[in-house]
Order: sequence, then C-alpha cells, then structure tokens
Amino acid sequence: MNRKRLGKFVMTASILTGFVGGGGLWNHYAFTRPSEPQPENGRIYRLSTHGSVAYLTMSENVLLSAVTVIPFLGMGLAAILSRRD
Repeated sequence: MNRKRLGKFVMTASILTGFVGGGGLWNHYAFTRPSEPQPENGRIYRLSTHGSVAYLTMSENVLLSAVTVIPFLGMGLAAILSRRD
C-alpha cells in the first residue's frame, strides 16, 4: 500500500472512529449516567447534552475527550503520509 492510499485510509478510519464512536459514546453517557452529581462515586464531570445534563467519572470524561480528538489526529497523520517526498 503506497503512502497516499495509506493516508486516505488513516483519515477515513479516524473520522469514522471519532464521529461515529464519539457520537455513540456521547449518547450512551447522556442517557445512562445520573443527572445529579455524585461526588462519592466520582461523578463530578458535567456533560451537557441539548438541555439535559449527565455526570461522568474522570475516566469516562477522559475517554470521551480522547475519542473526540481522534479525527483531528488522524487528519494530521493523513496529511503527513500523503505528502510527496
């Protein structure tokens, strides 16, 4: 597989992972997490979703943030891979 094709593959995979996976995870958290903070359980990170609120743990918040960043990292990597030598 040449670098240009690899770059396109990386970009497509990262965009799908980030937007589809991130959106799915966001909705999952929005509908399955408590709407009030629970400091005793570590649920102190607020997730606002179109008028409703859910509270996440630190690890859930970090995972959601990481999945949101994936498309941008993938696009940067794809740009590097697609460059001509």
